Amino acid sequence: SLFDDKLTMQEEFRFYGVKGGPQWKGRIERYFISKAPILKGILDWAEEKDREAIDVDLLRRAIGRQLTEDQILTMNAAIWGFLSGALHGTAETIFKRAEPLNGIESWRRIVDHGREIRLETLRREVKKLHLKPIKEIEAVEEGVAEFENTILEYEQAGGTAFQDGERS
Repeated sequence: SLFDDKLTMQEEFRFYGVKGGPQWKGRIERYFISKAPILKGILDWAEEKDREAIDVDLLRRAIGRQLTEDQILTMNAAIWGFLSGALHGTAETIFKRAEPLNGIESWRRIVDHGREIRLETLRREVKKLHLKPIKEIEAVEEGVAEFENTILEYEQAGGTAFQDGERS
């Protein structure tokens, strides 16, 4: 089936709902997409729903004729099954609020929950960036890249975009 290999239960796929959320999300998203490339668009669509719950009817309408009814139900259940084994702690609590076998809604809930936590963490990091001096000339390029990456990640997580003059 869609996600039936031993990787699903390895430690690298576990998530407790607090630390490492963006890294976990990226790793799982890449894994899902490698199994079924059509999931790229479906996962992106689910994330855009923010707090709007996704039931199977909404998912069917969004997918249209790209997948058969059986494929939609199988894909949704496979994602749900994968997440049910990977999520623990706070993440599992969030996961359990979705209907059984509704993997896309489970994904949306976990990503939305993680986005809020990550945005607040990044907001704090951005405010402290100027306090992290670059001590050696050799480290300037890396320091600037780290600064720009933090700002970009903050903006991608939903933070207010900085104007060019504000970055200096």
